[in-house]
Amino acid sequence: MMSYCWKNTYILQQMSHYALLGAGEQGEIYLEAFNNDDDPTYLKIIKDTPVPITEHPRQLTYTPTRSPQTKLLNYRGARWRGIQATERIRDTVIPLTISEKMHLISHFQLKISPPQIIGIAESYVLSDVALIPDQVYLVCRRLRIAYGLIQPKTDDTNQLYDYDTILLHIAQIYDLADDLTLEHLDNRLWDIPVLNPLDCLRYQNNVILLDGYQVHIWEGKATCGTG
Repeated sequence: MMSYCWKNTYILQQMSHYALLGAGEQGEIYLEAFNNDDDPTYLKIIKDTPVPITEHPRQLTYTPTRSPQTKLLNYRGARWRGIQATERIRDTVIPLTISEKMHLISHFQLKISPPQIIGIAESYVLSDVALIPDQVYLVCRRLRIAYGLIQPKTDDTNQLYDYDTILLHIAQIYDLADDLTLEHLDNRLWDIPVLNPLDCLRYQNNVILLDGYQVHIWEGKATCGTG
C-alpha cells in the first residue's frame, strides 16, 4: 500500500458546522456550512483560501462515498436513552472488551468509568476511501456508546432513564481481513492530529478529510519525504 503524506490543512471559521460536499476537476474543495437556523451557505477552497460561493455547486467530480464492503460496520440496535431493564439494553448493544472501554475513555477523555460503558448502540459509516480496493479502507464512522448512569435522571418530558449514549466520531483504517476493534484508536491519522473526523473522499491521488473545523489533505506517494 502506498504512503499517504500530509499536503495541507485548511482552517475553517468556528461559527458554523460543515459538511464535505466534494471536489472539482481542478482539485477545488466544496463545503456546506450550517449556522443555527439560517439557510446553508457554501464554501470553495482553491489556492489555499476558503471563499464563499452563492449556490450549491452543480458539478462535483469527486464526492464522499460509502462502499458496500464497509456497510458491515453499520449497526443500529438500542434506543439512545431509556431504562436498561425495559429496553433490554445489554442484549441489543455490541459489547466491548475491558481494553476497548478503557481505550475509549482515554482516547476521548470521557468522564465515565469502564463499568458504566454498556456497549455500542449505533455504528454508522459516514464515508470511506478505498486505499486498496475491496481490501483496505479509511472509514469515517459515527458511534453512539451506551453507558449506565450512577443515578437515574428525568428528561425534558419527565421520562425516567438510567442509561444514555455518547456520540463519537472516529477515523480508522479498516482491513477487511481483520476484525476491527476500538483498542487501537489513534489521535493521529498518517502523522496528523485528527480530533473530529466527519467525512472523507478521494480526489485523484489525494485523500481529503473534514475534521471538525479543519480540512486535511494527504497525497499518496511511494514514500513520504520525497518530492
